Amino acid sequence: MQYGHNSTGNHPSLRHRARLRASGKEWQTLPAAEQGIDSGPLRPSLLQRLETQSGMIETAPELLMQALATLVTPTKPDDTKALLLIGRRDIRSNNSWMHNSPRLVKGNPRHHLLMHAEDIQSRGLNEGGKVRIRSSVGEIFVEIKTSTEVMPGVVCLPHGFGHQRAGLKMQRAEKVLGASYNDLTSANQLDEPSGNAALNGVRVWVEAV
Repeated sequence: MQYGHNSTGNHPSLRHRARLRASGKEWQTLPAAEQGIDSGPLRPSLLQRLETQSGMIETAPELLMQALATLVTPTKPDDTKALLLIGRRDIRSNNSWMHNSPRLVKGNPRHHLLMHAEDIQSRGLNEGGKVRIRSSVGEIFVEIKTSTEVMPGVVCLPHGFGHQRAGLKMQRAEKVLGASYNDLTSANQLDEPSGNAALNGVRVWVEAV
């Protein structure tokens, strides 16, 4: 591997410094080496750098296996009107900052709540109509859209919307329709192994406005 002096004056990264030291050199020697420093060919080092007791890539650690054992098949809720909310991403709004790009937000709206036709009919809702989605912690208002990609009892809402708030400083995004998925999720619901917020499988009720 060759190392050269950065003409901008920036020092090599800590990783590069460590490699230089391993070859018996220091980064201060780089300015004098106009053609760079050759420390030899690259050598595989992944297995030596793994920080696991086994020295292996552990795809089924005990922590995750214990959490998996506690999972149970969801039972049908006593409240027949309750639905399970899951999220989705769109290629042009994978992250919320993309809503501030005119080229990415143009075209058909993508903020709708997807529902199975059976759930729409049983609740007396209309395709494209605005509904109230409420959970145990909050509620939002959004239009619905019939979809065969979700099963009965499940509704699907995209994340990253809800820019109509003070102080966001994204003028283009403020004009993008859609409510915030996060307003329906609870800070007390966590995925224990990762410590992440539990954002899927949220119990909600969808009602006509």
